Amino acid sequence: LLPYMSAALSYRINPETAVTEETIVRSHTAIYYLGIAHRHKETKTIITRTREGARCGCRMNYRSSMASPWLRYCPLCAYEEKVVYGEMYWHRLHQLKGVVYCEKHGARLKESEVSLTNIKKSFIPASFALRDTFDKKLDDVVKQGRTASEELAKKNAAVCTDIRWLMENGNRINGLEDT
Repeated sequence: LLPYMSAALSYRINPETAVTEETIVRSHTAIYYLGIAHRHKETKTIITRTREGARCGCRMNYRSSMASPWLRYCPLCAYEEKVVYGEMYWHRLHQLKGVVYCEKHGARLKESEVSLTNIKKSFIPASFALRDTFDKKLDDVVKQGRTASEELAKKNAAVCTDIRWLMENGNRINGLEDT
């Protein structure tokens, strides 16, 4: 959710690719979404310090933006990723408050056994955390995931669109005004 130690990526990314630390932070963390609730200067300090892996005096309170104290997942996304890539992934959008159903599949999101506290201490891949859950056939997974009605799916999609825009463009918003 935060770009912890993302500065170390700069040394590992081939400069000839279009991939940069900034594109990874923008596309794979929620820092710009979370930063809109802080003063601009505070957000910049948090980003700089987390990039370097340092503790900072100000803290980003991201728990209030989270939908659950547990990492959440879409059973259909996880199954699909396991089949196509051989690896399941945590989706940042699935973790944020306001998102109840998967934007892609319309399945209700489920809580894993991985807490937000655990991910602060160590990296826990979805493929490890969900390994026992997805030794099933697709039919069982589909039955397991309740799907949203058309009306709920539209409302959820609108929320997802807004949150996605904020995640990608929140850095252009100066956050809270200094008073």
